[in-house]
Amino acid sequence: MKKYIIFLLVIYSSLSLSSTELMEMLVQGKYILVGKRLDTDKTYLGKVEIRSIKDHLIVERKINGKSVKGSAAIESAAGGDAQVLRIRFTEDGNSYEQTCLINSDLDNYARISC
Repeated sequence: MKKYIIFLLVIYSSLSLSSTELMEMLVQGKYILVGKRLDTDKTYLGKVEIRSIKDHLIVERKINGKSVKGSAAIESAAGGDAQVLRIRFTEDGNSYEQTCLINSDLDNYARISC
């Protein structure tokens, strides 16, 4: 009986969150970054951490020892039919914006493709 009550409480609490709040909770964590620079065939490997500070998503990217911090948000795309992760940061005086798709793998970990 106790397990049943706990299960119902967990389900009820998750229903009270908006879909944006659930997505923000899903994307928080540490990721391995594999990428390719624009206009080259050179690939790179790094790490990304997404965390929430005062209800805002913060992104920190580390590649070859260089750290860049930026912001992120769950936003609507495709006329409101989809939710995406938008990451904004400045590097070497240039502003960048990435639009990323969010999915989950079979273990329910977030998979982010930008």
